Amino acid sequence: MWELIDLLKLDLNLLRIFHRMMVDRKVSAAAEALGITQPGVSNALKRLRDITDDELFTRAPGGMEPTAFAIQIAEPISYALAMVDAAFTQPTDFKPASDRRLFRLGLTDIGEAYLLPKILARTAEIAPHVSFTTIRPPKSEIREEMEVGSLDLAIDVFPNMKGNFVHRRLLKEKHVICMRKDHPLANKAEWTMADYIAQEHVVVIAQGTGHGDIDALLARKGISRNIRLMLPHFLSLGPVMHATNLVATLPEDAALLLEEPYELISLPFPGILPIVHVDVFWHRRLHRDPANVWLRNLVYELFSKPSD
Repeated sequence: MWELIDLLKLDLNLLRIFHRMMVDRKVSAAAEALGITQPGVSNALKRLRDITDDELFTRAPGGMEPTAFAIQIAEPISYALAMVDAAFTQPTDFKPASDRRLFRLGLTDIGEAYLLPKILARTAEIAPHVSFTTIRPPKSEIREEMEVGSLDLAIDVFPNMKGNFVHRRLLKEKHVICMRKDHPLANKAEWTMADYIAQEHVVVIAQGTGHGDIDALLARKGISRNIRLMLPHFLSLGPVMHATNLVATLPEDAALLLEEPYELISLPFPGILPIVHVDVFWHRRLHRDPANVWLRNLVYELFSKPSD
């Protein structure tokens, strides 16, 4: 535990540099992001090491690795910095009809295809000067991107997003099985699990979300699939299934998005799988930001379902 005299040696800039190092894991990158020199970052880290009596970061291939103690204090420090920023940042009014604002959204490819057409159509009517950019960082980096302000909202399945983040449930979806209309079993109204296991499957491996859990769940039931193809993106599924007899197990809305363009159909899954929960996430520092509040409410208005 830190002694009182050690805490008195702290200043806010030391904590900001520590937080940035947790994100970038490189002195040069942290210095560039903060607009200070590399020696400035190094000196700040030395002061923090003296205060905490811990190395905090050790050299590793490709950068610096945080110690166990650094990992332990990282989230409380990030939360404290967010609260300080919120306390001294007075929200300004957001006027959708006239304001120009670039919103940065964290979406998957299927999220882009499903969400953006309606968002753009609606904002063209009520907020004609706002613009959007989508960012698709690796799932493991979503937290860091939101921590440093690179994303206004992230919309997806993120089972481990806690701490400095607020979320609101957007969609609850069941799984369906999807295939081309000419599939040999396309006209069978109800598949058995034996039918399902007998197929060749295509799966999407979306790291860091709940989308890749199906096989683990089936394995606990003693069921294994014959996986012929693994893909990193959802929208590749359409052309693949259109040209083959491969079967995909998807959230219902994702399947519906692919059906018409690629002449596919969906059938009920022959068993029980957990409901897919798609949430909207934002950082606590933006919780009362008028523009962020407006965008969150717009997304919820457009996509939430009455049953939710």
